[in-house]
Amino acid sequence: MPKQGDGDFGWAAEGNRMVEAVVLPSDVDPSLTRAVKDVDGAPTLNGYESQSLHDGVRLISGTKVGVSVGRADLAENATKEVRIGLYRYTDAEAVSKEMKLFESAFSTKPKVTLPSASDAAAAEHVPGEVDAFVPVGALLVHVHAKGRSLQESTSLADRILAVQIPAAKQYRPTAGADVPRLPLDRDGILSRAVGMAAESDEDRRFIAALTPPMYERRLADNPIVPHLREAGVDLMGWNYGKVMRARDVAAATRLFERLEQTSKQPPGAAPPGLDGKIACRRSAGGTDFVCRMHVGRYYAQVGSRDLTDAQQLATAQWVLLTRSP
Repeated sequence: MPKQGDGDFGWAAEGNRMVEAVVLPSDVDPSLTRAVKDVDGAPTLNGYESQSLHDGVRLISGTKVGVSVGRADLAENATKEVRIGLYRYTDAEAVSKEMKLFESAFSTKPKVTLPSASDAAAAEHVPGEVDAFVPVGALLVHVHAKGRSLQESTSLADRILAVQIPAAKQYRPTAGADVPRLPLDRDGILSRAVGMAAESDEDRRFIAALTPPMYERRLADNPIVPHLREAGVDLMGWNYGKVMRARDVAAATRLFERLEQTSKQPPGAAPPGLDGKIACRRSAGGTDFVCRMHVGRYYAQVGSRDLTDAQQLATAQWVLLTRSP
């Protein structure tokens, strides 16, 4: 469980606020729905690990937190790909200093003009692809666009920025001193989820109470999303267990039933004594087991590579939900 007042968890919570301000690439180009490898939407606290940036372009220093969303038109050998990153600094002055570094780094590369962002540092850093950095207050916006030609890449970057810049301006940064006070467990959603006994730094990036926009930006091509919208899910706890709060008891029940009905994966045995209340199946990849359940307004799922372990986790998750209906 994240500890209220923990600085890293606080900045991760600020990062999750920021990811709501990231435009879904499919809203600009409907073909951009597929996941981009190694871009997961969870906050990064080290600028050098920023996922919107390819090896040729790296943030130098000064970021407090960053988030990245990536989408492509194909799962493999994509002809179009977009990565959007928002990077938070202490203030606009720090962003201005960073911009000067990028302008200097891009000075030897072919310049790209983007009508939607006259103040961008934009260049053809990789042949045929466009990278653009735009200052928006305490945020640095980065867009990487790859098309079938430099012209298509430029057009794609420009169309993304035309929507992304206004969205970034709507974000209101939390003052640095207030970041540790950001609520980490909204409405007790995380206390209802099975937690990790000893999380790693990588795990800490993901553990969070999420709104639907945050969740959708983390996961591409996820068939569960339309069902979540139909069920009126308004809050999700992402820990070892995933807990989702639906509109009401009936909506949570329908969500569970429809996910079971639409699943094409072979079933596994439910935990002893809870058959009919918990359903377990092999995952789509065939190597894991996923167990689903619903209690009151809450739908939850847990998973493991071992069926017995998945059953034990599911039982623990069931107990948590029944004790906190």
